[in-house]
Amino acid sequence: RIEILFPPCHCQSLLVLMMSKILIMLIGLRVDGLVYRSKGSQLRGNIILNSGRIALVGAGPGDPELLTVSALRHIADPDALVIADRLVSKEILDLVAGELRIAKKRPGCAEEAQQQIYDWVAEGVGNNRSVVRLKIGDPFVFGRGAEEILEFRETMGIEPVVVPGISSSLAAPLAAGVPVTHRGAAHQVILTTGYGRNGTEPALPPWAPHQTYVLLMAVGRLAQLTQSLIQTKEFPHSCPALIAERATCPNQRVLLADMATIAEHAQIHDIQAPSTIVFGAAVRALYPDHSHGLIEPKNFQSQPEFSTIDHHNLLNLINRLPISLSCESNNQQSTSFDSTLVYSPPSPTIFNNNAKEDQNTTAEAPY
Repeated sequence: RIEILFPPCHCQSLLVLMMSKILIMLIGLRVDGLVYRSKGSQLRGNIILNSGRIALVGAGPGDPELLTVSALRHIADPDALVIADRLVSKEILDLVAGELRIAKKRPGCAEEAQQQIYDWVAEGVGNNRSVVRLKIGDPFVFGRGAEEILEFRETMGIEPVVVPGISSSLAAPLAAGVPVTHRGAAHQVILTTGYGRNGTEPALPPWAPHQTYVLLMAVGRLAQLTQSLIQTKEFPHSCPALIAERATCPNQRVLLADMATIAEHAQIHDIQAPSTIVFGAAVRALYPDHSHGLIEPKNFQSQPEFSTIDHHNLLNLINRLPISLSCESNNQQSTSFDSTLVYSPPSPTIFNNNAKEDQNTTAEAPY
């Protein structure tokens, strides 16, 4: 933003003042404390915001059928640059119609990968492109979404559109057959992560018999966490434990055990990220007599045949849906993301030197 500030006196030339105000109306400048802005921008605080150039989009837990309508609209834009987290499912990445770049955020290089994301976003914005920042689950639940918004505000002066996603913290237990609240078993839910900042161990809560504990990004240090919970947080050895690996995806696996043995079972079955871990009595609500090991939930079925759906007809149907007031407000501020996209079956361009490696690699990194 450019500012032209005149001292509050009456010696200004009338001609200079008129020319300045014409310039203000054309490109959006500030004079004598009055802020004018160009069409397509909005004012928040002291920042002129071009909403819509960046969209922070939640991809949900993995099943494309659990994408929101808004998320599907954004990733189906053939002109958009989509920058995705490495753990976003292949089934969802296959729906990207434009250019796709995958961030290689692995243990030990999370900050470098995050900076690469910022560089890609800046490149896209600098080239006047619509940028979709696609994040697994919900952007604001252990997704660093707020950090990215602050970065975009500070370095680019842009306020992103935020599209919520279904968080794995609740969807994964459901897909695994675990009601996180259940009368007589749990009336509170604790959400936490397995990694603190810079790889530290987070401050985990003490054991309470009527709580369900849901841990994200924790399978990589499961043995250390369970030992710590038993020794310092008074978790009983017999506390039911469950892992939902790649929840809601066609290759989902669910592992049932207890606090004392879950890490051993996870190693035996080579459980990998993305995985959601659940502790507490609610784990056994629908599996009262099931033995330890891999189980097959019967209440939730992913849709492996999703890729056979006619994508053109699907987008046409979505485009006929009414747009909410919040979306309508954002659309008034933006010409970058169109709610009536012209859609063709996706054939994304993947910008990633190790794309195949990333799709098959399951190590996780702290958020």
